[in-house]
Amino acid sequence: MLYILFLRKLTIGLSWDKVIGKDVKSVDEKDIGKIKDISEDHIQIEKGLVDKEYYSVPKSFAERYEDDQVFLSLTEDEIKDKFKK
Repeated sequence: MLYILFLRKLTIGLSWDKVIGKDVKSVDEKDIGKIKDISEDHIQIEKGLVDKEYYSVPKSFAERYEDDQVFLSLTEDEIKDKFKK
């Protein structure tokens, strides 16, 4: 299934299944984790090796895909406060 990933001034077509396993960064350039799964509306993110943290972030917060990384339009604190599972 093909979804549209919106970038600041550019829209490209991107198959979401191609970003599974890719790193995720916040708008303040912090490492959030890796994409574990994609649902219809959310990006499922996993962080850590032993003490794992999980986040479910709406796709609408995906800002750009660059250098094999997905950047979100939220700060690390916003992601932890609003989307931690």
